[in-house]
Amino acid sequence: MVARNKLTDRKIKALKDGTHGDGAGLYIRINHQNSKQWIYRYNYMKKPKVIGLGSYPDISLQDARKLRDVWASEVAAGRNPVDIKAKQRTTLSVGVDAKLLKNVVYRTFESKKATLQEKGRNGEWVSQLTNHVLPTLGDKSVEELTQHDINDVLQSIWKSKPVTAKKAIGRLKICLEYSESLGFDVDVDIIRKAKHILGPQPKKEEHLPSMAWKDVPDFYASLTNSNHTHLGLRFLILNVGARTNPVRHLKLEQIENGLWRIPAAMMKSNKPFVMPLSVQSLEILDELKPLIRNGLVFPNSRGTKVVSENIFSKYMRVDRGLTVVPHGFRSSFRTWALDNGHDRVIAEMCMAHKVFGEVEGAYIKSDALEKRRELMQEWSDYVCRA
Repeated sequence: MVARNKLTDRKIKALKDGTHGDGAGLYIRINHQNSKQWIYRYNYMKKPKVIGLGSYPDISLQDARKLRDVWASEVAAGRNPVDIKAKQRTTLSVGVDAKLLKNVVYRTFESKKATLQEKGRNGEWVSQLTNHVLPTLGDKSVEELTQHDINDVLQSIWKSKPVTAKKAIGRLKICLEYSESLGFDVDVDIIRKAKHILGPQPKKEEHLPSMAWKDVPDFYASLTNSNHTHLGLRFLILNVGARTNPVRHLKLEQIENGLWRIPAAMMKSNKPFVMPLSVQSLEILDELKPLIRNGLVFPNSRGTKVVSENIFSKYMRVDRGLTVVPHGFRSSFRTWALDNGHDRVIAEMCMAHKVFGEVEGAYIKSDALEKRRELMQEWSDYVCRA
């Protein structure tokens, strides 16, 4: 008899890098950046195959076992899970199966790809549906879906994983609206009805932990190494209008005349942003020149892609033992600006936040570049004073 259910959540937390089995083909793969991915290993046509099931803890141990069992039943029926997933991704034309939810989801995903940021385009946008909805409802026509179907697939995570469940039901609504635009006879209102059945979600503070602005100069001064991690964090701290992704994907061609022109695809707003660089920021770019490969300011060891998305957070969490996160430096700046009497509108514009309403924004054409330059220089002078 094949051993099953060998893992527990406590054991998973204690596991080191490598691939560890739960039994019956289910494994969790852990890399050196503490990323945990579920995989299902099986044999098809006498050849070993592997299929991904999602990341832990977004996919719980119990959910991973359920997904393993779903795919195991496909194998037992003589079907290859890898082929099934590939077909789901590529079935985009209107035909006999066009109304199946799995095909509607992937058609919706393809239609939205151009507007999504990197992780969304790579599958994150659709992952909540592929992990929690499609295994059960994928082969059902969107015209036959009811609020009870949605309740059945989401009730197990509605309160235990509220963020994941909220994304899943929100994206399911987008898919139903898309199928409605195709002329399918769908009832988009089942989303509202399903929410009533599922009930309220627990309220949870989602503010990312930040460093007190008075502590930022000392932390900045401690970043003395000339490597990607230290130089990247210093650049991130000084340029609060950018998040981690734009910094990681920084290219030399984006810098011109003391300005950093960030492409729309790298911004949360999906709009291009011009960041005025302080004297200290330009000095950091000079320090980074020996590390540049193929135009990438922060290349990986092979020089072909950018550094890992966890490079800064891992350093702060693991190497320094801090509870704050890189994104929190945006809050540090904003609080510093408030406490030191700086103009609210200019501070918000420095962070690439939307400041004006639709009507007011239609009349205001200035990007306040020079005022933002002055404030970012003052922030850099403060941070670098130590």
